[in-house]
Amino acid sequence: MRARIRLLGDDLLLRLEGEEESDAGRFPLTEATLARLREWTSRYRRSVRADDPSSLAAIGAELVAWLDAAGGMTRWLRGTGERWLEVAVDHGGTEAAAALLDLPWEVLARGGDFLAADPTQPFLVFRGLARGANARPASPAHRDLALMFMAASPRGQRELDFEAEEAAILQATARLPLQVVVEESGCGAFLKDRLAREGPFDSVHLSCHGDLLPNGDPVLALESPEGELALVSPGDLVAILGEEKAALVFLSACRTAEAKAETSAAMRESFVRAMVRAGVANAVGWDGSVYDSDAILFAEVFYKELAEQASVPYAAARARCQVLREHRQDPRRGRHWHLARVYAGPLGAGPLCDRAKPKRSLRRDAGYKEFLDAAQRRVPVATARTFVGRRREAQAVLRAFRERRGAGALLLGMGDLGKSSLAARIANRLPGHQTVVVYERYDALAIFDQLVSALPGRERIEWNRLWRPAIAERGARLGEALEDLLKGPFDHHPILLIIDDLERILEPPAPEEEASPVREAPGAAEAWRESLAAVLRAFRVAETDSRLLLTSRFPFRLPDGRGGDLAAGLERVSLRAMEEKERGKQWRAAARAAGEALLNPGEEEAVLVQRALVAAGGFPGLQELLCRPLLAGEVVVAGAAIEAVERWRASGEAPAEGNAAEEFFQRVCFQTYRDALSANQRTQLRATTLFAESLPVPLAALEAAGCALGVDDPAAALTRLLSLGLVEDWGMLRSVAHGAANPLARSLLPGALAPEEEKRLAAAAVAPLAQAWRDASGDFPPDLQAVEAARLALIGGAAAEVLEPAALAAGSFLFRALHDARAALAILEPARLQLEERGCGATPGLLLLASNCAERIGESALRLALLEKGLALKEGRRVEQAQLLAVHAEATLGRDGPEQALERLRQAATVFEEEGAVRERAVTMGKIADVLQQRGESEEALRIRREEELPV
Repeated sequence: MRARIRLLGDDLLLRLEGEEESDAGRFPLTEATLARLREWTSRYRRSVRADDPSSLAAIGAELVAWLDAAGGMTRWLRGTGERWLEVAVDHGGTEAAAALLDLPWEVLARGGDFLAADPTQPFLVFRGLARGANARPASPAHRDLALMFMAASPRGQRELDFEAEEAAILQATARLPLQVVVEESGCGAFLKDRLAREGPFDSVHLSCHGDLLPNGDPVLALESPEGELALVSPGDLVAILGEEKAALVFLSACRTAEAKAETSAAMRESFVRAMVRAGVANAVGWDGSVYDSDAILFAEVFYKELAEQASVPYAAARARCQVLREHRQDPRRGRHWHLARVYAGPLGAGPLCDRAKPKRSLRRDAGYKEFLDAAQRRVPVATARTFVGRRREAQAVLRAFRERRGAGALLLGMGDLGKSSLAARIANRLPGHQTVVVYERYDALAIFDQLVSALPGRERIEWNRLWRPAIAERGARLGEALEDLLKGPFDHHPILLIIDDLERILEPPAPEEEASPVREAPGAAEAWRESLAAVLRAFRVAETDSRLLLTSRFPFRLPDGRGGDLAAGLERVSLRAMEEKERGKQWRAAARAAGEALLNPGEEEAVLVQRALVAAGGFPGLQELLCRPLLAGEVVVAGAAIEAVERWRASGEAPAEGNAAEEFFQRVCFQTYRDALSANQRTQLRATTLFAESLPVPLAALEAAGCALGVDDPAAALTRLLSLGLVEDWGMLRSVAHGAANPLARSLLPGALAPEEEKRLAAAAVAPLAQAWRDASGDFPPDLQAVEAARLALIGGAAAEVLEPAALAAGSFLFRALHDARAALAILEPARLQLEERGCGATPGLLLLASNCAERIGESALRLALLEKGLALKEGRRVEQAQLLAVHAEATLGRDGPEQALERLRQAATVFEEEGAVRERAVTMGKIADVLQQRGESEEALRIRREEELPV
């Protein structure tokens, strides 16, 4: 049964398919009626904001009862088949239209349950714009569905689980005709190029943050070419989509279907509504903030249905029903089942593919095999479901390819950091390129054979006849053959040539070498130097769309015979150990692939998971090994492996034979790294262990620590450690070069720094660290950097002008952001004592924060002592002194009585008023009202609350 709600003049009409409009219901939209519609929407939004779904069914039932005044809804509900409901307006620029579109039609309910919950009669609800009574969806052009997927994760923003969303779509449609192309950059300009070059696509799916600006304008948080935040408006996105727009735009971002309630109807337009107004046939977004897990599950079911030729409203209905079902099975999941909104234009609300139409010839799941070299089943890599992170590194390689920098790109990193898996990911991001993998054999004939295997059958014979005998006789001829291939067949059908695990043919790294030379091959037929030189030269001179990617544990050099280095022409991209959030994402991806129940392990297993993530140190290969027994339910085996790695990290003692972690130590030979270091370089590496694990610090601070430990040339030693990946390069942060010791590199050095060494190194390092991290006013940022700065300042006995602001920023971060009062006080109290010992004294701000921490953990005596120390100070900002006075009044209320408390609070309120501290004055007036209430002066307390608190 189909129902259609639309506006006609000042009336709302409910029409059932096959019936006259007057038969179903006609509702005059008076001011009272509009106010009622807006009240339903307000109640709904309050419920969503409060994360309280209890009132949703009541709102849905009231909407149904209102529309059923003439019995039309009852007839609709008694019909058979899917329940279609279209909410149609000619445009959204009137109050009536805006009120109609804002209503939460998705929560319609009858008989105590949501219509969306019925899997037998799916509830297909969508909002239509400019759709006449005879609107018909456009006919699909193909049998399969082409999807362009792009996630955006700008630096400094909370990272979404976009890998899981992409993997869920791939998994759900693995056996269905869905072609997924991924734009890795997160950048609108690059997406525009891909759409123009490789389109048309049926759907464009953007996974990112969304928001409403203070004026109500909706925006998406995409990335600039450099990975920074770039806000994109609806007009910007329309320009990105181009003239030939996709039939569906899915904005998997918070608030993309939400319109700011406080703005006028003419200005109140959501992002997805703007897309439909711009000519997109179908648009899907979220009417509020949505959990990652809910968005992922919705997208998974939605695209599965679309790939099975379902219409967009039907696919959304099935997805909504499934998310609601998940919510009823586990209240922690699926809470936002009702937030997805489907909008359709005149050509929308239909399917996007048709089994009667021809199929595209697009490449499917490039690089997403169990092996990088799928043809020969070599080089196991992370699958689409388990690959996470490495976004910045992938972007750097693709940017180098896009800008044609040098001969190609070189992925560098220690073993088991995931270089081969990243290479496979990059191959997936180049669907127009055929992947050719060189692995284990690097001689000219082996490379040529792999290249020729990428040609069609007929051409292979001809190219083998032309070049194979010449290359067998002289390997350098590979360069000429490759140049011909790049100008010929690989110009029309480009390749991505991946030379994997290049360290197999490199000399072991030596202390005196900045880069390892390519080894002499054992025989003339395996001349590795000439074959690699031939490849590098060919890609350097060829004007081609084909690309070259190499992976290696160590940097290498390859003389060109004229005083140059062929390897210098490669764009170097170094892999770091994964950060904490990426480690968690890797575990969740592995658990999800093994079974959803494993996402919520028991208490014992959860502790082991956390230990495994810490012990692995951000090495994906080691983490996979440690977590594999946990996923198989082998808790004892997992515990033994984790304990062995923890012991190794503390003492350098490798696990015994038969341990689950043994495989890692066979793959990653740490002795090679030990042998690669001079005494000077080992000392510099030891100096880096002063700093917190995985926290980047200025290279100048690392050098200062090395110098304090006796390193002759710390800059040169640090350069060598960076080239080997033992110190990880974090690039420029706040315009200063940063680095951090690789977490597992610490195990190369037996024994920790002695306390006297720590004190000497911290004293030397804190000055360059403070110079890099403090702002123009001398303050540290309230984050982990401040915590590290305060720790080192305390150890090294830093000057008061460094110690005090560092401790204050660290305490503020730990107390306010992490809600860890005990950790905050563990920094603030030693800092106060050090400052007092030097005769400086702590500032009122530090004492006030320390007193708040003491109160939080129940240290009442310490709290009072700190407050009285602050009040005894003769210097300090008036606002801080007044804050101390107000808090002291509250702390001593029971001891000194209400009269003194009121006097102190009124003094503080006067200072706040004089200094323009509006919020502080409002809080203090509230405290005054509380004291008056306790004293029985209820009327005066109520007057203060009305006149002082509420207006603020």
